[in-house]
Amino acid sequence: MSRHISDKRKLKEKRCGGTGADYVPWTKATEFNSRGLCSVVQDWKTKRGVHLFSRGEHDAYLILRFNDRVEDIREQYALRLERSDDPEDLYLEPGLDDIGEDSALEFDCTMEIAEEYGFRHPRDRFGLCRMTTDLLLTMNSGDYRYIAVSVKGSRDLSRRDKEKLLIEKTYWLRRGVPWLLVFKDELNTVTADNIRLAIKFFHKEDVRIPTDHLYHLVATKRFRPDLGNVIFDRKTLARMFKERALYHRPGAGAPSLFIGTNEAADRILGCGDIR
Repeated sequence: MSRHISDKRKLKEKRCGGTGADYVPWTKATEFNSRGLCSVVQDWKTKRGVHLFSRGEHDAYLILRFNDRVEDIREQYALRLERSDDPEDLYLEPGLDDIGEDSALEFDCTMEIAEEYGFRHPRDRFGLCRMTTDLLLTMNSGDYRYIAVSVKGSRDLSRRDKEKLLIEKTYWLRRGVPWLLVFKDELNTVTADNIRLAIKFFHKEDVRIPTDHLYHLVATKRFRPDLGNVIFDRKTLARMFKERALYHRPGAGAPSLFIGTNEAADRILGCGDIR
């Protein structure tokens, strides 16, 4: 049974207001209706519990977080509900310190956008429902500081699904933030599984045996095998490391990181098709 927490309480707790290890998502796994689809994974860099609500979100998080251009990812990020002169949710505007409160107050929020399009704003049994974005990326390089990502498990979207996605997309684009829709079948599950195996040993203190050390080298990018073709068990990883040691020329520099076919990750990090 999911546990309902009011918006008022979440705002008082300043959910979505922090970053890194201090971030708390708007909705936690224990508060989500479909508990069977939820997972809480530990971010290997901050050691924070990350609340993900589908396999697609899980895979997208791992693949994107593994990229060095991604500084932080905030999951289940809340969108502002309505525009007002003194909103208590103004802190939800990304980059508020850079754009200033006066500029942020001019942005349309989800209620205004829904009304503009003639859509019903999402509601639940408690009233108007605050919308969220699955993943909000903070980038450390590139043309954009933030990228918003919505992850869907199926391409068979209902008309209502499309309406809500259009509200979300418009919300971010009017803030100058690229928004991208990603489907589960665009994500390489082999890549995600290999990252999941490696990051368990990101911290040196978790290394117990020699093959643990190989996973540690992968997690810290000092050994860069192809992550996207086959899930590597300890024996396979040891063979791959031996082959690299035999054939990699000294002084040639580390080989580039291959993560297999990840069209979604390439599209997100390249900010392709954001209009």
